[in-house]
Amino acid sequence: MKEVNVLFPLQSGTAEETMYSIGNELKKISQGKVNPIFLWITKMFRKHAKEKYIGEDCVEDIVKKYSLDPAYIDAYYRALRYDNIDIGNVARINMVETPQVSLDNLFNQSIIYLHASKNYLIDKKIDCIIFITARGLFQRSIGIMAREMKILTLYLCDALIPGDALHIWDCENDASDDLRNIKLNELTDSEKKELDEFIKSQKQTKLISESPYEKGSIYKKVKPFFRMVYSNLFIDSGLYGAKGPCGLATDELLKKISPYFAKRFYDRTPVDEIGKYILLPYQIYYDLLLPLMWPEYSNIEYLTDICAKALPEGYKLVVKEHPHFKGGTPLSELKRISKKKNVVLVPVETNIQDLIKHSSAVIVVCSNVGWQALMYYKPVIVLNSTYNKDFRFYYDDYGITFNVKDLSDLPHALKKSLGTKLDTNKINSFLYNVIMKQRKGSKILCPVDYNKIGEEGNYRIVAEFLLKELQKRDLV
Repeated sequence: MKEVNVLFPLQSGTAEETMYSIGNELKKISQGKVNPIFLWITKMFRKHAKEKYIGEDCVEDIVKKYSLDPAYIDAYYRALRYDNIDIGNVARINMVETPQVSLDNLFNQSIIYLHASKNYLIDKKIDCIIFITARGLFQRSIGIMAREMKILTLYLCDALIPGDALHIWDCENDASDDLRNIKLNELTDSEKKELDEFIKSQKQTKLISESPYEKGSIYKKVKPFFRMVYSNLFIDSGLYGAKGPCGLATDELLKKISPYFAKRFYDRTPVDEIGKYILLPYQIYYDLLLPLMWPEYSNIEYLTDICAKALPEGYKLVVKEHPHFKGGTPLSELKRISKKKNVVLVPVETNIQDLIKHSSAVIVVCSNVGWQALMYYKPVIVLNSTYNKDFRFYYDDYGITFNVKDLSDLPHALKKSLGTKLDTNKINSFLYNVIMKQRKGSKILCPVDYNKIGEEGNYRIVAEFLLKELQKRDLV
């Protein structure tokens, strides 16, 4: 059987060592049948890296090698359209990640990257790409081009159910179908017992996993910041727009120090002494999806106002920042939110389990907090209830939540949710058949905690799991 070329995009930080180690472990356990090819997303620090990294491919070199004459950008765009490749799928996320970049620059760079990706994939004879994250213009470009060329793409992500598993998808955009249209069968006594044990274990775990890049020593946390400074000062690619060469570095610094100043805006009243309240967990500030798909939910201060005004008399609205974006919300916005009538801004480190447990209902936009709230038999109000949903928005398909398609319906939905007796049997069936059973029997969950994917002892486990995925698809 021929040698299989598997591409591993290398990114600075923890992911760099992780992907390199998994790739080489995959080559070892496949007895050389898998040939890992490593691609640097940026040149930064590559010359000073360990010898094992020298000589690998780099995005900047690829773009130069397969350059696209500016005069032909329009023609190549038309060719992409002819092949039904929508560059909007490449650029839409990056519109939000880099809002200061002009649309002309963003779309032109997407076309240049798609052109370079196609030629690179052909020349290198790539059979599969394995991503630890697909964010970024080039990663998204090469991923879309690979799928158009029928090249397998695998994504190492945190599982739909937080806790202890690594999730692998063929395509990050297709994961929404995994947990839809599953029949809710009535549970047997043994299944109920099994479900009780599962819920008990879930209530003892953190709801939202920490990013693997946020863990580790002070050195590992500070190093990415200095890399960002170096990148913006010396090798600025011109994509950072009006913010200037130090713009992203400044943002990163503010994100590191702002939590120390945000503490004064938090209400530290014990959760069980707040009184009657509705919980609204915030999304990541400038969430990647909200401004494009649901702009009415993208401004958290506006959303807070709408939800607070919709509350029944006697209730408060408890809000909490997303733990993955600690320090990302502007201090001025937190200050205004903290002063709003009948709104309680709790510290970002507040235990979400306690908040759910003492709440009367939970409002979600696109959050795993929704299914967790169902484990406590709390009414869940889903604000973004539309057919075209992100993979985390599946629970409003099963008739166990109170769904809101328009914000004007929120007051009615809240009143109805608080006055309706929940069908606990149906919720249990949902939790067992859609959550627990699918997770337990899934072949796409790796027995490695996503937070620990970068630990040396787990490289072989992940590599073995990836090898099985390649064998299942007859690539190896």
